[in-house]
Amino acid sequence: MGMRNRSVHARAPRRAAMAVAPLALALAAGSAQAQTSATWQAATNNNWFTPAAWDILQAPNNAGPMTFNAFIGPSLVGSPFTATLDAPATIQSLTLTQLITTLDLSTNTLTLNQNLTVNQATVQATPPLGGGTLDVTGNLFLTESRFIGVSLVTSPTSQIFLNTTGGLEDFICDTDVNHRGRLRYQGAGAFTLDGNTTITLDS
Repeated sequence: MGMRNRSVHARAPRRAAMAVAPLALALAAGSAQAQTSATWQAATNNNWFTPAAWDILQAPNNAGPMTFNAFIGPSLVGSPFTATLDAPATIQSLTLTQLITTLDLSTNTLTLNQNLTVNQATVQATPPLGGGTLDVTGNLFLTESRFIGVSLVTSPTSQIFLNTTGGLEDFICDTDVNHRGRLRYQGAGAFTLDGNTTITLDS
């Protein structure tokens, strides 16, 4: 009898472990699926936190396990438009494309836990150097981009890649750049600093 009881008790923890394993896998899968892409729906002026401005009908802003990658500009056709950051937000990554696209940070901070890609688009702050900040932990990929009146802050591991082609430029005006990583120039275009721009290189 004693041997039989010990056998039952020995198997119990094993059963519990087997039951916990599928639950852990399910939780891990749920976490992996929580990262969501949000795309600006139309070439029209709107605020970041207007749900209808995004294809997922939800403004991208990380909350707990729910994280976002935002895209403004891809496939849009029409007149120039501005997406205005009307409150501070944190997302994983941001991609801005097309000449018609402008992101206005206003006086708020947009925090990126990963990369920033700007291809022919504009990032500005209204008023210039009035508090509108782009805080980037990952790398910055800039192609024919424009930064006007923005405070741009990067991490020690960030790299800025300038990929401008011949005859075109990356343009930075009235912008405060605090860059703590590497700056890499790739291409045959120009890199123009204008107005009251300052660049601080920290270790």
